[in-house]
Amino acid sequence: MLSTLKTALFTALTLVSLTFAQDVLLSVDGTSLNYESSADIYGFQFSHNGCASTSSGGDAAANGFTVSASGTVVLAFSFSGSYISSGSGTLLDLGSECEGLSDFVFSGYGGSSLDVEFDDGGDSGPEADHTVTLTGMEFTPSSLDIEIGDTVEWIWVAGYHNVNGSQEDFPNNPESFESELGSDLTFSHTFNTAGYYDYQCDPHAGMGMVGSITVGSGGCVDDLAENYEPDADFDDGSCTYDNSTSYIDITYISDVDIYGFQFNYNGDGSLLGASGGAAADAGFTVSTGGSGTVLGFSFTGSYVPAGSGVLTVLEVEGQAGCIGDIILSGPGGSGLDASVDCTSITYEEVVEVPGCGDM
Repeated sequence: MLSTLKTALFTALTLVSLTFAQDVLLSVDGTSLNYESSADIYGFQFSHNGCASTSSGGDAAANGFTVSASGTVVLAFSFSGSYISSGSGTLLDLGSECEGLSDFVFSGYGGSSLDVEFDDGGDSGPEADHTVTLTGMEFTPSSLDIEIGDTVEWIWVAGYHNVNGSQEDFPNNPESFESELGSDLTFSHTFNTAGYYDYQCDPHAGMGMVGSITVGSGGCVDDLAENYEPDADFDDGSCTYDNSTSYIDITYISDVDIYGFQFNYNGDGSLLGASGGAAADAGFTVSTGGSGTVLGFSFTGSYVPAGSGVLTVLEVEGQAGCIGDIILSGPGGSGLDASVDCTSITYEEVVEVPGCGDM
């Protein structure tokens, strides 16, 4: 049936009149294929990438057109010679949102060919700053360096592909972008977040069809690093640190008096020593070991009173780190089950409330 309809339409379109061709402007709004025409429309045909296979309705149906849609082509005309009057309206409901419409053929009165202009209504986004073509099994170019706010457009030259830069597949991408799968498509995305992006063609990723985009300039964004770059848009992991001395306050919060402590320092730099703080005020002897161990206690039985403050100050070479493996002693050598949050030690006394059986 569809082949018969195609033959009938193409036969009509070959009867080109000597009059001037008329113009039809097409646009897409959601699932609607809209038109503005300066001539009556007696038939039309266009190609699609599978998105318009359920096309129906619109002014085509209202004027008695027979609409036949396959997986790649939509064909519509009237057996009775009716037509869609010049003017504007919705030509068809495409059945889904489409980006892959092409090869428009429209016929006017007496089989005259109508010039067609297709405008997707701005859905393609802003004008592209960079273009990537999809040919064979590769993106060309496969890597781009762009500025924040630039738009990249991918153009399908050959093959059945997609562009997948979703965070579901690339969780380190600062933002997601993804096209539909098909052929003869275009896809655009504006990159507003600095960083490094990976993407791929899903069916052909195993064959090396992958790409990358760097948005903005990478550098060290840690102002404590010796190579800090204040103008960098994102951290590229290049920070380096000198071997200067750093001082770390080890703080504490305790509900009971502290009679001794021990912990290990874990950091990028070397532990040089420990001094000061409430431990020094209480007359503690504080020593450090080569493995990062810090030990503090009093030979005279003095203690750090319950409360909060700086327990001791560590001197380290290089970037600051955290402590762990805490051992805290209370009155009579009792062990205190303390917790550590990087450089803060906390002990909260648990008070047991007697039950009814203990009354």
